Formats: sequence, C-alpha cells, structure tokens
Amino acid sequence: MMKIKKYIINNQSTSFKFLQILVMNIIFLCVVCFGKLYNGSKAELVIVFSFYVGMMFLLIVYLFVHVKPHIYVFLFLMIIGGLLVFAQPILNVPDEVAHFARAEVTSRGAFFIPPKEELHETIQSVVDLSDEVQNIYTQSNVRGQEIDYSKAYISHIAASNFFLMYIPQAIGVTFAKLLGLNVIWLLWLARFFNLLTYALIIMLAIKLAPRLKMLLFMVASLPMSVQQAASCSPDALINATGILLIAYFLFLYNGIKRNIFVKDIVLFWLISVMATVFKVTNIFMAGLVLLLPYKNFGSKRKSYIYKIAIIFSVITMGGLYYLYTASFVGNLEQNIYLESVGVDPVEQIHYIVNNFEIWLKNFGSALIYQMAYYIDNLNCFGWLEYSYPILTPLMTFLFAKICFQEEGYKFTILNKVLLFLMCIGIYASTCFALFLNWTPVGASDMQGVQGRYFIPLIGLLGLLFTGEKAMTKAHKSETDKMHMVDVILILGMACAMSIIMTLTYY
Repeated sequence: MMKIKKYIINNQSTSFKFLQILVMNIIFLCVVCFGKLYNGSKAELVIVFSFYVGMMFLLIVYLFVHVKPHIYVFLFLMIIGGLLVFAQPILNVPDEVAHFARAEVTSRGAFFIPPKEELHETIQSVVDLSDEVQNIYTQSNVRGQEIDYSKAYISHIAASNFFLMYIPQAIGVTFAKLLGLNVIWLLWLARFFNLLTYALIIMLAIKLAPRLKMLLFMVASLPMSVQQAASCSPDALINATGILLIAYFLFLYNGIKRNIFVKDIVLFWLISVMATVFKVTNIFMAGLVLLLPYKNFGSKRKSYIYKIAIIFSVITMGGLYYLYTASFVGNLEQNIYLESVGVDPVEQIHYIVNNFEIWLKNFGSALIYQMAYYIDNLNCFGWLEYSYPILTPLMTFLFAKICFQEEGYKFTILNKVLLFLMCIGIYASTCFALFLNWTPVGASDMQGVQGRYFIPLIGLLGLLFTGEKAMTKAHKSETDKMHMVDVILILGMACAMSIIMTLTYY
C-alpha cells in the first residue's frame, strides 16, 4: 500500500495528465449520448470519430509533447477547422452564399465592384452551389459535378466589403479552377485558404504577445471563431486582425524595456487601418496606441506626435471608407424584405432627432438587456438555428478564469477608463449601425445584431479585467497546471460544437 502511495506522489504530474484524458473522453461521450438528434448513421459515426481522433491528438500533443504555444494554436485551428471545412454543409454560415460569390468574382481580378451595380456576373457553378444551401454534399445535386463556367448573375455579393478580405478565398477558388476539380472544391478550397490565413495570423499574434497568450488563444478558438474561419466568411480576417492588433499592442507595451521605433508605429498603424476598413466599428481599437507609455517612445513629444498621427489618420481612413461604402445600392432581395418590415435608415434618423429622449432611454435599455442574448448568440451555429446551451456558461466561466489567473499589465486608472470607453464604443456603435439599417422605425429594441460581431471585443475586455501579478516560480507552475484545464475546456467546447453540427445535419 505504501509503495502505491509513493508511486502516486512521485508521478502526480503524469497522473493528472491521464486524468485529463479521461475527462476529455467523458465530455465526448456525454455530448454524443445526449445529442437529441443522434441516430447512429454511418456518416455520423465517421465524422464524429474523426473529430474524436483530432481532439485526442491535440490533447496528447499538449500534455506530452510540449510544443510552443503559437505552434499549438496553429495545429488546433488547422485540425479542428480543417475537419469543419469539409464536414460543414454547403454554404452553412450567415451570408456565406454572398461571400463565396464575392470570392469567385475576386478570383477573376474584379477587386472593386461598381457601387451602382445591382446584378453581378459570376459563373453558373456559384448559382448551382447557392441552390444547395445547408445541404450536405453527399445528398446534393452538385455531387460529382464539374465546374460550369457559363455566365450567370447573382444579386448579393457583399459588394461594399473591402476586397482584401476575399483574397484567401479567391486563391482557393483559383486553385480549384486550375486543377480542374469538381464544383464542390471551389467551396472547400475557398474555405481552406480562409482558414489557413486565419491560423497563420493567429499564430503570429500568439507568438508576438509576451503575456495573455491563453486569453488570445481562447478568443481565437471559440467555437464561433473556428466556424467562421472554416467558411468563406470575411469574419475570419476581421477577427484575426482584431486579435493581431491586441497582440501587437501587448508586444509594444511590454514595460519600459521595449523601445518603440518608426517601423513599429507604421506596423501598428497598418494593422489598425486594416481592422477599421474590414469592420468600421473596430476603429475604436486604434485607441490602444493611447495606452502605450511615453517612455517607450523616448520622449513625451515623440509620444504625442505618433499617437495623434495614428488616431487622426485611422479616423480619416475609416471615415473615407465608410462614405465610400455608403454609396453602394442595397441588395435587391434585402431591400424588399427591409421595406416590408418597416426599415428605413433616413426615417430612423428623423425618429431619433424628433424623439431623442425616448430613443436614448430605449436604446440604453436595449444595450443592457439584450447583452445576454448576444453572449448566448455566440454559441448559435450554422444559420443560427442550432446550439448547445451549456457552451454559454462554459465560455463565460473560462473567460473569467483566464482573466483571474493570467499575468497581465498594471494599467493606470486613466488607461482602464480608455479601455472601457473603447469597449463601449465598439459595442454601442455596432448596435447603433444595426438599429439604423436592420430595425423597424421607432422600435424599442435592436434587430440584426449577432454575437459574432463582438469576438475581438472579448480580447479587449480581457485586457481590462486582467491585472499585473507577481509571477513567482511556484505561481508559474500552478498557472501551467491551470492552463491544462483551460485547454480541456477549449477542446471540449470545440468538440461539442462539431458533434452537434454533425448530429444536426447527418
């Protein structure tokens, strides 16, 4: 008995690792067994088993191989996301039809779409795939079909979005065409290159960040983040640039030991502009430059000049691009729907001006009371029609746990106020934009807002809630153990999302 006790004490680390493998298996079995739609079809078994093998491989690599954090994140995204690229039904995320069509148009060198163009030229295969929305490939009419290059037209291709967001998908479409593959590979390779670009940017972000790597890993690996990255959605680049901007800020902030040079400022400006052009409400993230200590610049004068230059130029670029996008005509089908439910941005502005006090009260209340819905909406997948309710409390717990345990930075009260204002700015401006463009005139709530719009905001909130801690050797060892639990939860959430997707469609 004493020998057994001595062995357990001497091998606590290994025992703890095997315990985590056991927990991961239990999570997997629970998700499968309690999936209401489980029927044991061959396709279900093959796909679920593939995800299981991927999850166990990633867990074993983390526990026993000890690869660098940025390499592990890349492996995680490519394995889980790679399986989703092929397992997800055809055009299975919001507006993926339009984004896939835009990728095909971009692959032919049409980077800028005429603002007044209502019908957009594409190829027949894009239309054929759009007729199979949410259908699985093996049951679709495009199974085994070759690419049809005959001319066709489509009304919605997200024309006002910046073309750079579709370059990865366009590369995939181009490869499918050059290799003479079947029509489904247009979609699969577009998704794959979108995922690969996302994974590479996130890998760079994790490598750059001197601290809070687990926070950035969690944000980048949320089930919704991975689903969007494994599709044709530009959300992949929107989220990736937001996370990269936070990571680069941490890289520049890293105490008084880090001197900031002109090249650093240019890179920060470039990432800020990209984040803003990709999604204009992320313009507030450029405010991170205000938090950088003036000592890192060498002098207060340089600090003020660089900070003012970045803020002014990013606001200017964002404003000019917003005016450019405002010149685009709306999608014909969307316009018919919006008119039928009473949406009119001009009339909405008139309503706000004429009833400002009432609107302000209703809008403020909606910002508070609808927040819980947006958090829960982060775990609604596909075209927002299926979810796994336990993911929301798990995600909330994991975020709080990481904020409590991680070594962050001791920001001043002023810097924390600035961070808070950035978060409020992103949240309120996003909701206001949807209130104008998707909500019936005079409504007391907001419509059209989805949780996925706030993924980069989660990273900013993490900066706000983490604090500087004395990272002793003992504390670091304890944190490493807690990271094992974090990885289990991240893998578990990805496992649940993947399996529920499989049970829903297969």
